[in-house]
Amino acid sequence: MPSIVIIVLGLYLLAHLYLFLRLRPALPRRRGPRRAAAGILVFLFSTLFLAGLGRRFLPPELSDFFWRVGAWWFGFIFYAILLLLLLDLAGLLVGAGRLLFARGKGRRRFPNYGRKTFLAGGAAVAVLLLAGHFNAGQLRVVSHTVRLKSSCGPIREIDLVLISDLHLGVLVNRGLLRQVVREVDSIRPDLIVLAGDVVDRDTRILEDREVGELLSRLRAPLGVYAVTGNHEFITGADRAVEALSRLGMAFLRDRAVMIGESFYLAGREDVTVRRRGGTEVPLGEVLAGVDRNCPVILLDHQPRRIEEAAAEKVDLILCGHTHHGQFFPLNLVTAALYPVSWGYGEMGETRIYVSGGAGTWGPPVRIGNTPEIVRLRILFNQPGSYL
Repeated sequence: MPSIVIIVLGLYLLAHLYLFLRLRPALPRRRGPRRAAAGILVFLFSTLFLAGLGRRFLPPELSDFFWRVGAWWFGFIFYAILLLLLLDLAGLLVGAGRLLFARGKGRRRFPNYGRKTFLAGGAAVAVLLLAGHFNAGQLRVVSHTVRLKSSCGPIREIDLVLISDLHLGVLVNRGLLRQVVREVDSIRPDLIVLAGDVVDRDTRILEDREVGELLSRLRAPLGVYAVTGNHEFITGADRAVEALSRLGMAFLRDRAVMIGESFYLAGREDVTVRRRGGTEVPLGEVLAGVDRNCPVILLDHQPRRIEEAAAEKVDLILCGHTHHGQFFPLNLVTAALYPVSWGYGEMGETRIYVSGGAGTWGPPVRIGNTPEIVRLRILFNQPGSYL
C-alpha cells in the first residue's frame, strides 16, 4: 500500500478518535449511549472503505449507498474537526492567559464542551455544507486571452474550451453535465479539451442514455480531445477511454496531433500510470515527431510536470486536478504542492493554466471556490504576456 494512503488512513482514523474523545464528556454517563456513539462513528468511518470494497464484492446499489454516506460524512468531519481544533486552541490560550496573568488562579484544564455546544457546532457545519453544496452548482465560465509567440499555419487564433474534473458518477451526474453542455453550446468553441477525471469511480454512469447523449453533444470544428486523469485509472483507464471514445472524445495518451496544419496538441498519460504498473513516458519522447517551430499546447491532468514542460519549451500547458482545494483552507495545501495550483502562470516561455474544475470529488460541496469551465482565446504569432 502506498505510503500516502497509509498516512491519509492514519489521519482519518485519528480524526475519528479525537472527535469521539472530545464528544464523550457531553454524552450521558450510561454505557449504552457511549457504545451507540462509538458504533455510529465506527460505521461512518467505515463507509468509504465499504464503498471501495463494494465495487467488487457488493451490489452496486449498496456500494453507492456507502459512497453517498461516506462522502458527505467526509465533508462533515473535515469541518467538524477544524472547528473543534479552533475551539480547543482558543480554550487553551485562554487557560494559558489566566495561568500567566492571574498567577495560577483559575487554572484551566483541557476545555470540555457540553451537549449544546456540540449540537450548535454540528448545526453550523451542516449549514456550511449546504451552502457549499449550493455553491458547487454555480458553474461559471472563466474567459482569458493568451498570446503565443509562434505560428506555422493559417490559423491565427482559436477559441478553446478547457473542461476538467467532471467526476461523473453517483454524486455528480446529469445536472452538472447539462450546465456544462449548455455553456459550451453557447460559446461555440473551435476546440474542446478535457483535462482528465471525466468519470469518478466507474463507467456505469456512461451507460445512462442522457449522460451519453449529453457527452456526445460536445462537438467543435477542430475536435474534442481528452487525457486520462487519476480517476480514469481508478475506473480502469483502458475501459474508461474506450467508453468515452465511443462518445466522440479522442484521447491523447502520450502522443501529439497536428491541428489545422497550424499547431500541435499533445497529451500525457496521467502520472498515476506509474502506480498501476505502467511506464511514464518522458515528454521529450511524446514530442519526438513534433516540428518545434510550430506552437505546442499540452494537456496534462496534474500540474506536477510543469517544470518538464517548461524545459521542453512547450508554449501552453493546460491542467486540472487541484479543484482549487475544493474545501477551504485546502487551497493553501495545493498552492504549496504545485508550481501553479489554480489559474494562470508562466514559467520561462511556457504559459500555464490550471483549472479549478467543474465537478467535485467526494461530497458535491465547494467552499472558498466555484466550479468553472475555462474559455481561452489563443492568439498565435503574437509575442507578449497573458491578458
